[in-house]
Amino acid sequence: MGQALAIGSFSVEDMALEIAENRFKVEPCCVLLTPSRKKGESLVLPDLRLKVLIEALRMVLEVVYDERLMTFCYGGRVGMGRHTAVRYLKNSVENATWWFAAKFERQSFEVPHMERLCRVLEEKIDDCVFVELIRKLFDSNVVRIELGRSSD
Repeated sequence: MGQALAIGSFSVEDMALEIAENRFKVEPCCVLLTPSRKKGESLVLPDLRLKVLIEALRMVLEVVYDERLMTFCYGGRVGMGRHTAVRYLKNSVENATWWFAAKFERQSFEVPHMERLCRVLEEKIDDCVFVELIRKLFDSNVVRIELGRSSD
């Protein structure tokens, strides 16, 4: 076996073995930033190892689901940000005389939704370690989904 590729202070080969054996721990790879004022939320940031893992998971999800996403699904996709969405609307909707605004109250992606998401993933991805890693990322709050917008 060749020499392990080391990035920063960890070995990608060792990390891959931890993941394959379901021994990868998310919490030690997180840095918690507390707000400087009483108002605000704590922020959980990933270290380099966790950033590598998250990017690898994103790449797998993109390969599995990208073809199924409609051309107007934006956000979280490479090259498909809000500016692309505005450009799509500008080129697709001619002489629009109407627009509407929808307001959603801010709502966290709670455990029941998380379990449903995992079941949906399991329909396409037959890898319990992969799904469990995604669950761990949500449990540690390093990955969050919030629906709606802040009421501020």
